[in-house]
Amino acid sequence: MPLLGFQQKELTLLLKFYEEALSLHGIRVEFFKTRTLYDEKNPTETQIILDEEPRPDTLRRLNWFINKDEMPIIAWVSYVLEAEQGSIIVMPGAYQGEVREFEVTRVQTFKNTPVIHVCKLAPLYHTTATINLDNQNSIFNVQ
Repeated sequence: MPLLGFQQKELTLLLKFYEEALSLHGIRVEFFKTRTLYDEKNPTETQIILDEEPRPDTLRRLNWFINKDEMPIIAWVSYVLEAEQGSIIVMPGAYQGEVREFEVTRVQTFKNTPVIHVCKLAPLYHTTATINLDNQNSIFNVQ
């Protein structure tokens, strides 16, 4: 009885197709598998396909429940990178010298074609607002 699924030759061919799609449509990023590697500035340079506004049917196919107000950012990442929850992706921003950082919050891999990871991303922000509540002239003081 033949096995259902792909043989190793077919998976290698699919991976080559995906790598070609990355070279044509992908964004060059720095991928950090863990937060420790991110702190050590030890990236893996690769390419991903970023979908900032995925279609609802794409998310339905992934079995991801979403609210209409909160559309996730998803990235299609090569299976070779072994993406996991907590991985960090750093990509160039819209302006010179600007970078955008994302943390992977969810990973899904297709069992029948283990060539790619689909990652749900959350933006990382490093600036924090501080509020001085001791100041008498503050708008937060109610008298």
